[in-house]
Amino acid sequence: MSKHLKLPEELCCNPTPFIVLTGLDNVYNAVHKSIWDAFCNNRRNDRLQIQFSCLPGDHAYPRSKTKRTSYDWYIPKGLLKSSWMKKHLSLLPSVVVVFFELDWDDPAWKERHLACASRVQVVRSSLQGRTTKVAVVLIQKSTPLPPGEDMVAAERAAALCSACELSAKSLFILPHTDQLLGYIIRLENAFYELSQVYYRTEARRVKAHKEFLNKTTHQLLFPRHQFKIGFFNEMIQDPTSALKHYRHAYTHVHELRTYESNNLEIKLVGGFVNYKICKLCFLKLNAPLDAITQFRQHVEQFKSMCGSQDLLFEHSAWLSHQYQVFADLFSEAISKGLSAIQTQHPGFYYNQAAYYAKIRKQCAQKLKASLQDQTYPSEDPLKVEVLEFYGQRPWRQGQQRIDPADHSKEKDGIMALQLEETKQDHSLQIISLLGSAISIFKNYHCHRLKRQLTVQMGEEYYHAGDYMKVVALLTRATADYRTGRCWLILSKILWMLLHCSYLTADLESFLIHSTQLLSRHLSIPHDDKITVQHSLMNLLMRQIPLPILLPASFDHVPEHHTSAYNDAEEKWKTLLSSPKSFPVYSLQVTDAIPFVECKFQFSKPQFTMEEVIALHVFTRVTCPAPCKISKLLVLLNNGTELSVEENAEKDAKKSDLKQYTPFEIKEHVLKFLCSPHEKQNVLEVRQLSVLLGSSNGLSIDLIWSDQFVDAATDPKPSSPFSMAQLGGEKCWDDISNITSTEIVECPSRLKVNILHKTPAFVGEAYAIDIKINSSESNDFTAENVTAVLSLKQNENSETEAHLSEKCSDLHTSKAKSLQLALGNMETNQTIERTVYVQTTQASVLHFSLHVSYQMQKPSELPKTGVLTCTSSESIDFAVEVLTPFNFTAHVTSLNLDSVSTVNQNQPFIVLVNVSSENFSPIQINSFSLHLNENDGFKTAGEQSPALDGKVLQQRECAVGAFTVLCDKSHDPSTSFLIGSCTFEWSRFESENPAQKVTLQRKLPSILVKSSPVSITAAVPAFGHLRQKLTITYSLKSHISEPQTIEISCEGSDAFMFSGTKNSTGFLAPGEAHNYSYNFFPLAIGYQELPRFMVSCTKHAEDEKAAQKVDQYPQNRFIFVKP
Repeated sequence: MSKHLKLPEELCCNPTPFIVLTGLDNVYNAVHKSIWDAFCNNRRNDRLQIQFSCLPGDHAYPRSKTKRTSYDWYIPKGLLKSSWMKKHLSLLPSVVVVFFELDWDDPAWKERHLACASRVQVVRSSLQGRTTKVAVVLIQKSTPLPPGEDMVAAERAAALCSACELSAKSLFILPHTDQLLGYIIRLENAFYELSQVYYRTEARRVKAHKEFLNKTTHQLLFPRHQFKIGFFNEMIQDPTSALKHYRHAYTHVHELRTYESNNLEIKLVGGFVNYKICKLCFLKLNAPLDAITQFRQHVEQFKSMCGSQDLLFEHSAWLSHQYQVFADLFSEAISKGLSAIQTQHPGFYYNQAAYYAKIRKQCAQKLKASLQDQTYPSEDPLKVEVLEFYGQRPWRQGQQRIDPADHSKEKDGIMALQLEETKQDHSLQIISLLGSAISIFKNYHCHRLKRQLTVQMGEEYYHAGDYMKVVALLTRATADYRTGRCWLILSKILWMLLHCSYLTADLESFLIHSTQLLSRHLSIPHDDKITVQHSLMNLLMRQIPLPILLPASFDHVPEHHTSAYNDAEEKWKTLLSSPKSFPVYSLQVTDAIPFVECKFQFSKPQFTMEEVIALHVFTRVTCPAPCKISKLLVLLNNGTELSVEENAEKDAKKSDLKQYTPFEIKEHVLKFLCSPHEKQNVLEVRQLSVLLGSSNGLSIDLIWSDQFVDAATDPKPSSPFSMAQLGGEKCWDDISNITSTEIVECPSRLKVNILHKTPAFVGEAYAIDIKINSSESNDFTAENVTAVLSLKQNENSETEAHLSEKCSDLHTSKAKSLQLALGNMETNQTIERTVYVQTTQASVLHFSLHVSYQMQKPSELPKTGVLTCTSSESIDFAVEVLTPFNFTAHVTSLNLDSVSTVNQNQPFIVLVNVSSENFSPIQINSFSLHLNENDGFKTAGEQSPALDGKVLQQRECAVGAFTVLCDKSHDPSTSFLIGSCTFEWSRFESENPAQKVTLQRKLPSILVKSSPVSITAAVPAFGHLRQKLTITYSLKSHISEPQTIEISCEGSDAFMFSGTKNSTGFLAPGEAHNYSYNFFPLAIGYQELPRFMVSCTKHAEDEKAAQKVDQYPQNRFIFVKP
């Protein structure tokens, strides 16, 4: 871009106060250097934004012009001076600080303070006419005392201020101590305040000029003054006020009258002010929407200001630069935290900048054609490097006339601009803008626009003559357009790629893209396709391809294009004449659209191991002329490779296999046998390879990978296609891909039966009979017959089950699966085996029986010999496992009343109840009782074998009663286990003694109560109303000491009785006493007997002293008949 159209650096930087430090010797004085470093080096972000400069005291600053008292005769020469911003940013300081080493107690005070005043006077002289603030900093060795305590310092400070003509606020002390940085920061704040006063004063001075101006003569001064005020407000970090004045300046610029002579100046200054407004809104005031609105209005207002028709390129360049600058600001705001959206981000503005750059290039191309015979003017009108005003022409600076004063100079100047424009490299500028736009669109996932701009960038690289970058860039863009089936765009891209591949002699790229251009999907002229095919065939035969020309519709052909063709031909000759051999170039069909099309079909959806598998491969070519295919290779998922030549018939001509007519469909049937290890697997086509070329030339391998096969496979199975259906172009679409088939075993010729008597019982050895029968009528031999019985259980199952061939081995077997080797089987042979299973819990067991064998069979394919086939049959069955019987046991009194507590040395009954809910009869072979003798439990009297030999049918039960007593004393709060019992049972009439099962069950626990006296009562089973009923209570001592007892019998409403009501007696150790009572029932039914109670007076501390008869159920109730 031309220098005069770019934004100046002083406009783009962030304005900061300019302060000059003088009196510091940074080279020879270490103290001064440390002070300067503290001001300028390693400044943190939290410090004030100030620009410092170290200059000598007699430095010559810009001289002040004579102040005008009137603007009546003043005519401005331009809008904005090019030196004004730079002057205030880096030449004219707002504050000059004089550093001087002077202590308050310096012996030569008089001479030193006069020297300081002299130095200040020199600075003022160099700033004559300027309002720059002057300050003095005294560098002292010691830390000063607090104000008011050092009277000498106060007097001498006043004297120094008077001598230097300074106010007391402009005199500072800087002690050189360890806390130097802290003092420096305080000095910065003070200097910053002085600079703000200076810039505010300057802004007010500029603002005061407004009353002397009129809009007729001084129209150019209104935007200039507002711009200056806004700039001064930026210097004091007041963005709000700066934005207000910049907006006023922009309004005044837009109100200016525009002619061809001042068109560029107005647009440039308008662009400057617009940049300032957008930058403040984006980066200072966080108002991005205001910035976007301002820029849109700015472009809309200036878009139509084209200026001279001879300089249209300049207007396009200015518009492009405006969009680029705004996009840069937008990107900077985003990098500092601004959030953009997919529909509003800098990428759109970079794209628009590239658009106007293209228009500029088109204008330059037209100029180049019209200026071929023109020469550059002898007197260079553009020789002036620095212009006084922005946007003015170098050959007529300071002129504000509508018509040029010198038409010849004007014509030479325009001619010089046009010739300079034709020398610009527009493509590189466009590429830079497109690259920025692409990166932004990529970040915001705008993939379509990114692809479009990528193609445009490739075209610009072509114009720039960088053909290798064109190939690298456009190759990546083809995949998206191919996936989206944008054939027209893809055709143009591939043609450009082929053209650049030819110019760069890129062998691999030329082969790949020429193969794709011959596809029927791409819309290019027939003659061009013929050229491409001939070039491809020439290259495969190691001959130079035909030149690939761009179509006539291409917008512009670069100048270096002719030389590029000549160089390309030499490159091809050198490349193809070399004796080295070239590799086979591969092209994945997933990444391309070649002119060879293939489809696959298995003849059946399912094949057995003994069948010959047939795979039909349909191929055709869509190129405009016949072509040859060298080899066709199919790779299956099991690693099998099949080729057309190997499976072709003997009498077939090889030329027929290789020569393909355009759009002719050819079918190749590949037959093969599957490996015995492929049973129950899915056989798939994973890859098809079509080889073009020959071994002595070049070769390209078109590869259909598994991704393509999966994508081409129909979601629903289709019926195989027959070649008899071929007829016409449409039939190719009727061929559907069937790229997979299932390999299954040969049908089993064995009959397998499972025999067992369900249900099984927990703990028993359950027999499962396996019967295998060969009923094949023809000669048949099953070799290596193997049966595998497996127990299917979940990993979290708690059921324990074991398998064994022998019933006696179940208690040691942990096997979950059994393998039975059955040998060979002939026709009509039967094999039987029995296995046993045992489980410890009631559940449902699931089994799987798998019977496999091998057989020999002659193969249907020649030269393959005998085929070994494997066949199998599986049967799943379930066995329900039940509990053989229900077992319960409980404790009763001698009268069969349930009790939870028994007395020591008193007998009680243990009832054992065995019941069956199964329809299969259960026989209890033996039953035994095992009492806990360690705790004193033993049998009372002889026991009869109540359950031995009992057979339980469904819903029957057997009960056994056993009399037990406990002769040991125990803790009455702790229950004790009585013992256990053992069953031996089996199925009724079972002939196998090994199938008898022994089970052990625990008897209940009970509380045992100790007593010095035991009480028993002989109570009859029933009584009669008003008839005498005699009951005798027997008392027996169980301690080794004599004891005195008191007996009593309480009355009852249901009985009258006669006998001892209250009595005291003596009971010797082991002695027994009997007490008889005659009871007369007064009511019928179950009645409670009068309560009989015994108290041991001597041993009352051992118990509660009261032993009540109602503690024993047999003494509580009796049934009274009428």
